[in-house]
Amino acid sequence: MEENQANIKEKVPIYYTPEDVLIALLSPKLHEIVKEHYGKKTTVEVYNIVDISLIHSTTTTLGGWFEIELMLRVGELENTTYDIVTLKITAPNTRPENRKTIREVNDIKVDLVEYKKIKRKND
Repeated sequence: MEENQANIKEKVPIYYTPEDVLIALLSPKLHEIVKEHYGKKTTVEVYNIVDISLIHSTTTTLGGWFEIELMLRVGELENTTYDIVTLKITAPNTRPENRKTIREVNDIKVDLVEYKKIKRKND
């Protein structure tokens, strides 16, 4: 009986933006980056997507990567810092000709390019 209940899936009607999906996918990596930067686990919220760019490269077989710049709200309410994080997202399907042949998303890699503290809430 318990095994059958575990297999029940319910579709919940709710609206998500493409940004919500992107943030959900990047969230574990963002928590890891912030923990490394601050030396402890803390609250992390994507405040804003600042910029997304596709960087073309003729020197790699992948053809390029995405750079995404995010503004984060880090910390608890009384000790909040706003930080800017730039990530490099390497995926095998950034080249238009690869999009038709690559069917898996297993080879996506997310790396930190830059981490900047902008300001504290009370500054």
